[in-house]
Amino acid sequence: MRARALVLALAVLATACDTTFDPRVEDAEPFALFGTLDGRAPTQRLRVQDLSSSVFETPDRLAATVTSTEQTTGRTTVWRDSLVTLPSGDRAHLFLADLTVAAGETHRVEAVRTADGARSTVTISVPSPTVSTRPSDSTSTTVQVDVTGLDGARLLDPVVRYGVRRPDDPAGPSFTTAAVLQATEGGAAFTAFLATAEIRAGSILYGTAEGDAVLTDARLEGVVASAVPQPVANGVGGVAWAVPISIPIPFATESVTRVGFIDGR
Repeated sequence: MRARALVLALAVLATACDTTFDPRVEDAEPFALFGTLDGRAPTQRLRVQDLSSSVFETPDRLAATVTSTEQTTGRTTVWRDSLVTLPSGDRAHLFLADLTVAAGETHRVEAVRTADGARSTVTISVPSPTVSTRPSDSTSTTVQVDVTGLDGARLLDPVVRYGVRRPDDPAGPSFTTAAVLQATEGGAAFTAFLATAEIRAGSILYGTAEGDAVLTDARLEGVVASAVPQPVANGVGGVAWAVPISIPIPFATESVTRVGFIDGR
């Protein structure tokens, strides 16, 4: 008779959010999958455990195949098994894939048991946020920016990155300012302080607030991460995700030039 399996806590992955996980599962589910698809890393890692095996008898190789398919492009990736030793001293199977994950993608991960074809799947849909600006009056030096399409995800460490240069130089540096988000019904919003950004650009380019600064780029950057892991179908556990974003902010030319920038976008 197959016993209930004990799923060990994953200690080798840096997940995007804290997750609690019921360690006792019924016999019916083939696999437990746990981890994070991380768009900041070139290699993805997922913990996979066959729930039909005794937790005290971890084989050198897991008798299973793990694949993932990006649903839009149809690109399929075969994951490779890696036996690791957890800090507790227990052995575990970590499956690795040379795979990048980006906003707007949907990845279906499937674990199939070799002996009987039983499978567990999880589908991770990563949203693709959009950024828009609200019209401002003719005297305002700030712009309200709306972020939509987060679909319940979290935006971590958001900043506005400004690219600037001198008028006589073809290229120049960039700098960031914090974007303080306020939750809205459709996502989030923040205020961009363009006058402050123009003063800082002059200080960087000339060592003083004086001097013309050309704005070459403005974009919202940060990391979009799942609020909770996506649960595994016909299995146990869940897979979280986190991807970096860099989205151009469509500041109106009049908003940019009003504070003293030259619009070079």
